[in-house]
Amino acid sequence: MRLFERLIQPVVDGTFATISWLQLKSDGDVAIFGHENVASVTDNAVGDYTATWTIPYATASSYAITLGTSQDAAALTHRYMAFQSITATSVRTLLRDAGGGAGDPQMTYLIALGEF
Repeated sequence: MRLFERLIQPVVDGTFATISWLQLKSDGDVAIFGHENVASVTDNAVGDYTATWTIPYATASSYAITLGTSQDAAALTHRYMAFQSITATSVRTLLRDAGGGAGDPQMTYLIALGEF
């Protein structure tokens, strides 16, 4: 059974919730390392990505969290927080470092939850 099928869980009101996820190499050339229910990723600008769902959610009221992380030559880990704009067909993520500046972390992780 595919991961996507295992992640579909019934919700109390009889609808179904699903999780979409994405692991993205996001510094330099963008490369998808792993995903579920992600049709494509667009690199809009520094720290600005749009993930488009393979199967759209029923409404734009899905939830998403995105985290970015990088490690420099001194083995210091830098974390990025994200702000999202969510529609039924995609999520746009704006990654910002601790100072509020746009950044392309080495790896970006996105998890979204919604209903079909």
